[in-house]
Amino acid sequence: MLDHHMHLENYPYVTESIQNFIQHGRSRGIHTFGFSEHTHHFKEFWPIYQRQVNLDESPEGQYQRHWLTKEPKSFCYELSDYVQLIEKAKEAGLPILLGLEVCYFPGEEKSIEAILRDIPFDYIIGSVHWLHGWGFDTKKEFWQGKDVNRVFSDYAKVICSAIESQLFDVIAHPYSCKAFGAWPSDSLQEDYRRIARLAVKNKVDLELNAGLAYRYPVGSVCPPAGFIQIASEEGCSFSLGSDSHRAEDCGRGIAYLQQLAKEFRIEYQSSWEKRVRTSIPMSRVPTVFF
Repeated sequence: MLDHHMHLENYPYVTESIQNFIQHGRSRGIHTFGFSEHTHHFKEFWPIYQRQVNLDESPEGQYQRHWLTKEPKSFCYELSDYVQLIEKAKEAGLPILLGLEVCYFPGEEKSIEAILRDIPFDYIIGSVHWLHGWGFDTKKEFWQGKDVNRVFSDYAKVICSAIESQLFDVIAHPYSCKAFGAWPSDSLQEDYRRIARLAVKNKVDLELNAGLAYRYPVGSVCPPAGFIQIASEEGCSFSLGSDSHRAEDCGRGIAYLQQLAKEFRIEYQSSWEKRVRTSIPMSRVPTVFF
């Protein structure tokens, strides 16, 4: 089985940290390990966040400013530190892939492309964590007073822009804006179909992601079942990820995601090498779901 979404942020950038993930992942049947560190750990991306994130004196702005400027792992590395670590581990024969999870901000496409250019990534994940400067998955309290229908509508628009940017191989955890349990009264069917059709047109994968099921109050995977159904009908391709931030969660939920995919008649998942996609049959080996 393959897990294309995991983060080293809670560990030092040494080969032993990677080996720790591999040890835990193998106990869940994982044989290929894709690391996709967040961009907010790398100094090169700080100007983008500085331009796009609300850092004002409001409670929301103060919290986000502290999170982005005072947390010890925020913008603490050069991107080359991470790339060299993964490449060194690859050369040592470890079964890993070099990925990156990039926070997408509309209007920053050229800046993002310039940072990523000439780096030998196997794949690049695009994710939406911010809407109009607000990090919707940071604190539940900041949802108070928000128009939930508007949030979900805006989220869909930004996802569409991310797909059309052609910067990414995968869109991470679609509809992670449900992280704290908010759900709109408006139907999302048209947005689901528009996103799915754009993904097919632009040859971008959608991710089946287990992270919200065990890391957030909503307690369910991404995307929602209705979205998976429509994406399958439209012929989308899919990547699978545990979204593990700790080694003991490596591979967590991948078997469940595979079973879920089969229920929606999705027979293949994607893998990559140097940005070239390969379709891999879903595993039929029974293992621990979570």
